[in-house]
Amino acid sequence: MRRPAIFRLAALGLGVAFSAAGLSFASAPAPPSLPPISSHELRLAELLGSGGLPRDRAMHASMSHFHAQMGDAHGVIPGELRQAAADAPRDRLVQWLWANADDVTAGCSTDTPCADRAMALARLEPHNAAAWLPALSTASRGRDADRVDQVLAHMAGASSYDELFVDSSEAWYAAEVLVPLSPSELAAMRADGGMTANGESLAVYAAIARAAAFAMPSFQPLVDACRVDRDPRAAARRADCERIGRVLLGSGTMLSRRLGFSLLQRIGAATPADAEAARRARWVWTESMRVSPSMDTDADALRRYFSDLVATRDEFQAMERRIVRGRGRVEPPIGWSVDKPGIQ
Repeated sequence: MRRPAIFRLAALGLGVAFSAAGLSFASAPAPPSLPPISSHELRLAELLGSGGLPRDRAMHASMSHFHAQMGDAHGVIPGELRQAAADAPRDRLVQWLWANADDVTAGCSTDTPCADRAMALARLEPHNAAAWLPALSTASRGRDADRVDQVLAHMAGASSYDELFVDSSEAWYAAEVLVPLSPSELAAMRADGGMTANGESLAVYAAIARAAAFAMPSFQPLVDACRVDRDPRAAARRADCERIGRVLLGSGTMLSRRLGFSLLQRIGAATPADAEAARRARWVWTESMRVSPSMDTDADALRRYFSDLVATRDEFQAMERRIVRGRGRVEPPIGWSVDKPGIQ
């Protein structure tokens, strides 16, 4: 069955996120070819572009530059994201989008540099390890080993890891519901993907897809900085990398949890407790899909899942609630593993 454009965009966003992590999971979809820009996409971009709020303009900048990469640059407003960041210095999502954007989208150049743009969210949330990832990427690109050490030390001392996936999903959903699909668009999308879900659930899917595409940072500099086969200083950074891995292992997205355990494995620091935490996370992912495999055709199930995601701010907890509703098993069976799913 061929999925509609929203699902292909979702797969693209998640595929990019897994690829950036330097990981390969069976559940990670391969990035598909880009779907054509729909009239709905253009209406949404027009709404955001005409909005007066800095967050609207920041989201429009991310969207319009994405469209430009697909061959339609007419909506791009030079410097839009940079101005939005200047107008909303305390808006964590705006600062996150600005910190993670490429220089063109951010409105920065050699002639008009953006000093310390990578620190935009870290200045607001120094306790958030994710907020330091843009600074780590900048230091890595500049081959500044001392700065990499400094950033890793800050990340190791952080008490949480939040890449604003839920915040971004909420923001995109709020925009999506203001530009509902027309009856003809909805009918065409249902026919394209065999869907029975309603317009609201499609808005949820689109919001999650955009959050995956626009809000997820690159993990590769972290992986490279901590691997002895990729960086000569990695051995000296082991303690910091170990602490970072455990912060990620307790984070709010499944991708970050899995990256955290993978990082601990790669540096030889994974403990039995770490392995059990990773096993439980993988079980929750697997079991939630088993008890509710048809969220793309079950509007109510998707609405409840998104409501749980917003309420808990945690993908893991939202999946646990999904399992309970489906009368599944929250705790993995003794001996269960991804390689031996049938063991009880």
